[in-house]
Amino acid sequence: MPILRIISKKINYWYENGESKCFLVKTSVIKDEENKKQGVTFLISDITEDEEQKRRIHDLTVNFVLFIGLLCSYVFFYAMTKMVWGDSFPKALYNWIIMLISLVLTVFLSYSTSKKFSFTFLKVGKDRFKHDMKFVVGFCLGATLLMIVVKLVLMYSIPGIFPPNKPFFNYYRFLPSGMTVAHSLYFLTSFFQEVLARKVAQETMEEIFVGAKGSIIAVFISSIMFGVLHLHYGFFFMVGCFLYLTVLGFYYRKNRNIWNCVILHLVLGDLFVGFGFASI
Repeated sequence: MPILRIISKKINYWYENGESKCFLVKTSVIKDEENKKQGVTFLISDITEDEEQKRRIHDLTVNFVLFIGLLCSYVFFYAMTKMVWGDSFPKALYNWIIMLISLVLTVFLSYSTSKKFSFTFLKVGKDRFKHDMKFVVGFCLGATLLMIVVKLVLMYSIPGIFPPNKPFFNYYRFLPSGMTVAHSLYFLTSFFQEVLARKVAQETMEEIFVGAKGSIIAVFISSIMFGVLHLHYGFFFMVGCFLYLTVLGFYYRKNRNIWNCVILHLVLGDLFVGFGFASI
């Protein structure tokens, strides 16, 4: 029998328990040889998995394009300021640009993906927070000791590598009289960078690089990407950022605690600048 017309339509259905399904309904109108309508047939197919795969590919593509756009725009801006102003361009303004880009991307991601960006990952139980803080405190103490040793070695092996008029540790930047606006808002910078680096970049890379070593590759790639954002502090500072961002990446890979990553970012960043490594 000839078929007069086929109509296809996707229908989303939600169960009482909140589960959703997507069905493809094909409606066919059948005619006989005299072109008279004989009946209508319906073919219903469950395409939930196919639609979920399409959504996943779309979201991963959007995230990847945004990350590339972030890096390219920042490197372009850095190159432009170096060409026009040279070293006279205030480094604090670079931090403002990074925070602005991170904020814009976080907001954009919340509306650009089919699966809306959720901040439920910020919820951490009290007992778990206390348990993880032991690692944070121990790591900060160990990092402080390591920075002291590294600075002493550099001071005695490469005289003049640090500015002679600066103290061994610049604690003045923590006093109200020496604290800048950018430094006072450094917590926000750390927060937005860690949200993008861990929740968005690292988890996106984990979905792209599947397999046993996929999550390890994701840690290194996300750390490289956000290490480049600290290019304005110099090569050694950028390498140092990559190393400690890698440590944070492996920590987040195991614990999924974003708040401790923010605290480590804040403390280690202040220590790194306070000991003068940003001026090398």
